[in-house]
Amino acid sequence: MYSRFFAGVLACALAWMPAVCMGQAIVRVEEDWELRVVQPDPQIDAPQVTTCMLPFGSDSDILFQLDLNHASTPSYSAGGLQLRICDEEACYSSVRLLSGIKLNQPSETLSWTQVVQQTPSGFLFGIINGSSASFGALAGPADVAYITAEQAGTTTLNAYDAQLSLENSEITFASNRIGWLKLRHVRIYYANGQMVHLPVNADIQL
Repeated sequence: MYSRFFAGVLACALAWMPAVCMGQAIVRVEEDWELRVVQPDPQIDAPQVTTCMLPFGSDSDILFQLDLNHASTPSYSAGGLQLRICDEEACYSSVRLLSGIKLNQPSETLSWTQVVQQTPSGFLFGIINGSSASFGALAGPADVAYITAEQAGTTTLNAYDAQLSLENSEITFASNRIGWLKLRHVRIYYANGQMVHLPVNADIQL
């Protein structure tokens, strides 16, 4: 579901990572996303998008998800957005924002940064720098979902892989109303203070 170009870009970016970082624990990941909405339809809650991070790698069933223009937990509801941390059996944490406010501006570009942050006892999932004509600010600093290290089954983000975000993010409804959904940039922060920037700029297939 992602650009074939991405695999080569990521491989090149990883080759330039400072050697000091490679043996360090990852403590924070930031993904910059961009969504171009061509013509929304508030009457049918269209379009709808879900981006998905697997911060503990493909061997974990735990997903950190953002629903845009809808929510899916505990049941479907229209508009706004929802942050979710779930696996196949349970939803560990969710935050519902802007409920009932629907995408309504034609030719609108939304942008936001998804953040996963390690804490002393677990992991936070939130949004920073979110911008939308329809929604305004997407979230505040206290609007975060949380999972404990015990629930996650790990104390590290070292298995994070941006390719998994591209493979598991999608337009779930009315893709014909979307111009593009892109993962623009990824920043990986290490315990020693180093940061690696990956200029991904890859499209999710419509």
